[in-house]
Amino acid sequence: MMNENGFVTKGFTTKLTPETDLGLAVFMYGITPIGVVSTVNEAMDEIASIGRTPDGRRKSTAGYTVWARGLDGTMRKVWEPMC
Repeated sequence: MMNENGFVTKGFTTKLTPETDLGLAVFMYGITPIGVVSTVNEAMDEIASIGRTPDGRRKSTAGYTVWARGLDGTMRKVWEPMC
């Protein structure tokens, strides 16, 4: 379950915010790992660096997600942009 800011609200011991230290979280586009981030803010910075299309429109953030290890030891989706 996600809240209005795109954060998962189940499976973690703390309330998740853009600054929450996630340890080694995986930043993904679709099913492709892009890199490792330690906070959602880092992922947001990466998305912002994507830039704009040639006609000046901002590129879509759809398809990006951040995954981190949850309470049960499995990788869980932590965040995805609300488009």
